[in-house]
Amino acid sequence: TVELHPQANGDRPDPVSFTAATGSLWRHAPGHPLRFEHQGEFRYQQRPAGTIAIAGTWQPATQQGQLTLRPQNVDLAALQALGDLPIGRIPNGQLSGNLRVKVQPEQFPLIQGTARVIDGGLVLAAAPQPFQAINGTARFTGSAVQMDGVTCRYGDIPATLFGQIDFQTGFDLAAMVESVAIPDLIRTLGGKPDTIPI
Repeated sequence: TVELHPQANGDRPDPVSFTAATGSLWRHAPGHPLRFEHQGEFRYQQRPAGTIAIAGTWQPATQQGQLTLRPQNVDLAALQALGDLPIGRIPNGQLSGNLRVKVQPEQFPLIQGTARVIDGGLVLAAAPQPFQAINGTARFTGSAVQMDGVTCRYGDIPATLFGQIDFQTGFDLAAMVESVAIPDLIRTLGGKPDTIPI
């Protein structure tokens, strides 16, 4: 079992543990990258937090690596506990998918592949309300996540999202909104329903 203790300002967050059911680590010759394959279970706050298969290479001398990740029902709060995203945080939900990650020193990891989110949440620093009840499949393209038809609630507004979130530059999202009561719309956008004449 490997236990990961995130760095934190102030309170010490709960550790995330990874128990490898199967795994191997090898190097063909000195100076060659480490190669690894592991499959196991995450635990967070003393409960199961999903399973993941990880395979890839890591070059310790250059701090570069390539990973293939296959998470199944991984608790997004456990992943959030490992570190903050530059544009916001992910307080809840489950993730399953097939992702390839390229890691280079002092650069944001480049991610390719698809992931399915069930009942997720997303709090963006630049948005006044959190996104809740996020359900759908997203496509990762480098530092961006492309969403085409992901459903969610933004405050009191049910919506279907189209567009992308770029972890380096921000977000460019459009939403198709189902019918919503005017007071709910005004409240979600930060107004007071009784102060706006209709």
